[in-house]
Amino acid sequence: MQSHNLFFGKSYVFEEDAKLTSKNKTQQDLLLKILSRSNHKIEPSSIVDILGNENLDQYKIESKNGLLYTLKISLDEDCEVLKSESEFLKNNKSVFIPNYYDSNTIKIGMPIVYLLSSYENGFNIDDLGVAYILKNNESFFYTLNHFSNLKTERSFDEYCDLIFCSFSTKNSSDFLKSNISNFHNFDVINDIFKTLEQSARSCDIDFSDTNQICHGLLTKDDIVSRNSLFKLKNFGYCFVGDPIFDLCFLSLSCGYNEHKSALLFKKYCEFVEIDFLENLNKYNSIFNCACCIFFSKMLFEFLIEECIFSTSRPNKLLESSMKLSSTFNFLKRTSIPEQQKKLIQKIITRPIIEKT
Repeated sequence: MQSHNLFFGKSYVFEEDAKLTSKNKTQQDLLLKILSRSNHKIEPSSIVDILGNENLDQYKIESKNGLLYTLKISLDEDCEVLKSESEFLKNNKSVFIPNYYDSNTIKIGMPIVYLLSSYENGFNIDDLGVAYILKNNESFFYTLNHFSNLKTERSFDEYCDLIFCSFSTKNSSDFLKSNISNFHNFDVINDIFKTLEQSARSCDIDFSDTNQICHGLLTKDDIVSRNSLFKLKNFGYCFVGDPIFDLCFLSLSCGYNEHKSALLFKKYCEFVEIDFLENLNKYNSIFNCACCIFFSKMLFEFLIEECIFSTSRPNKLLESSMKLSSTFNFLKRTSIPEQQKKLIQKIITRPIIEKT
C-alpha cells in the first residue's frame, strides 16, 4: 500500500445528457480517458463511485445500451491485489463470478492500473440479513464448491505475505506511522500485528496437497444474491487452499457466534458428504488461522478510520468499532497474550463508549 492510494479522491456521479458536475472534474476526465483507451469500448451514461479501499477505487458504469460494468483503478502501478484479480478473471470463466472484459497499465500523466469487468446486480447480505446464508445454505454451498474448483497459482505462504503486507503496520509509510502515533504507541500496535501474523503462520494446517482454491477474504460484502442464487466478487487475495477457510472467514464477517459457525460447517459437511466429527479438528485449526487474518484486517482498517478519517467520516469509524466488538470473543482462538487482547478491546470500544 502506498499513501497516495489511501487518499485518492472519490465520489461523483454524472448522468447521460446532463452537465458533468463534480467537486473534482479532473477525476471525471481521468475515468473517461481510461474508458476511451480500453480495448472494450463503452459509451457511459452514468458513472457512480462505489465501495473502494486503500488499494483501489471502484466505479459502477452504465453504458448507453444499458449494460453494467465495474471499473477498478489504482494509481499504484505495482498494485498486486488489482493485478491478481485481473489475472484471475482473465483465466477463469464461471457463471458465479463477473465476466472479464479488459485490464491494463496505462499512463495518463502517471501509471494507472485498471480492470473492467461485469457489474453483478443483486442484493448484498446486509440487505438480506446474515441469516440468509444459513437459510439458503445449499445454494450458497453450490456456488462455493464450484468456485473452489477454479484456478490460481498463489500458495498459502504467498497469501500470508500479501495479507500482512496489506493489513498490518510492518510496511507502513512514515505518514501512517505518524498518524497512528498520534493516538497510540506505534511499537505496541506493531507488536500486535506481529503476534497475529506469527499465530496465523503457525496454525496446524497444510494446504500443499489440495487442488482447490479459497477466495481468501470472503466477507458478506463479497457476495451478491438474487432469487436465492449466489455470486462472488473481489478476487485479489485468492490462494490454493480449503474452502473451509472461506466458510470460517465468512462466519466472522457475518458475526456468527461459535454455535452458528459450527452449524454452517456441519451443513457444509453434509453438502459435500464428509464426516463432521472427523473433520472437526481440521475446521478448528483453519478457523484459528482465519481469526488471525480477520482481526489483522479489521484492526488495520479500524486504525485507518480512527487515525486518519475519524473527523471526516465518524459513522464509518463507529461501524468498524461495532463490527470488531461483535467478534471480540473469537480472539481467544489466536495466541495473542491477554495484555494485547485487553488493549485491542480498549481501542475498538472507545468510539462506542464515546458515542453513548
